[in-house]
Amino acid sequence: MNKNEQKQSEKIDLVREAIQFLKNNNVPLKKVNKIDVVLTLKERLYPNNKDKQISKNTLSKPFYKNNFDKWVKEIYGVSNADIRAQRSKEVLNKNLSEKLKRIEKYGNELINKIAQGKVVCPKFTKRFLRDWIVENKGEQLSESIFSSSTEGYKELYERLSAKLLAPIENNNKTSELVSLNEVAKLKQELQVYKKALDNLITQQFVVLNGVEKPLVEGDGNEFKGIFIDKYTLYGYLEFIKKKLGNKIDAYELFKSIADQCKIK
Repeated sequence: MNKNEQKQSEKIDLVREAIQFLKNNNVPLKKVNKIDVVLTLKERLYPNNKDKQISKNTLSKPFYKNNFDKWVKEIYGVSNADIRAQRSKEVLNKNLSEKLKRIEKYGNELINKIAQGKVVCPKFTKRFLRDWIVENKGEQLSESIFSSSTEGYKELYERLSAKLLAPIENNNKTSELVSLNEVAKLKQELQVYKKALDNLITQQFVVLNGVEKPLVEGDGNEFKGIFIDKYTLYGYLEFIKKKLGNKIDAYELFKSIADQCKIK
């Protein structure tokens, strides 16, 4: 072995020694790099011996660059298949994390809509949550996703459910507490009552000559909402015109027209 080969062999041993040191100190395989080796030799193993320190430029030379990963794998006791499996697992975990964040965002949106009375929610179940996200956000989720053993989904549902059922102070600032879900149901009931009241009020008004006026007794409010067929009306007027006298009771006439010509 010539002098150059001996120097190279010594440097290889130093690199491997530094990698072994990193492994012994529980540095993860994926975090081991050339800079770590340089700093380990300089600051941890041989801080006072420059002959046993290696520069980054040396490790950037083709020989060391081409063999560095091989030495790391040998010392850490892993194969290329192990590394691929680990990377695949990391990708899956990352994708799961991103999907959970996305679904939780959708879930919070649903909770807000329920609280605002925009979504009717008789009972906040796992299936209700899943179906709403699938139908409104186009997310692909299995029917039992929030009951699955996959880490994160059960906990996500429980967090959302807790938000919906969490007690909140009422506006009167009394000691009585109600849940967000109860407030949402009250809002929904209020909307139903408001719509019914609006319909009731509308039925008590009539438009005469383009002006909306309240109906009073004798205004003919019993005719409101009744529609008559034009051709039936023509035929009926033709039928009764010979029976009409010079003095016609308007109420009786309109009542008979409404009875005989209304669209049923």
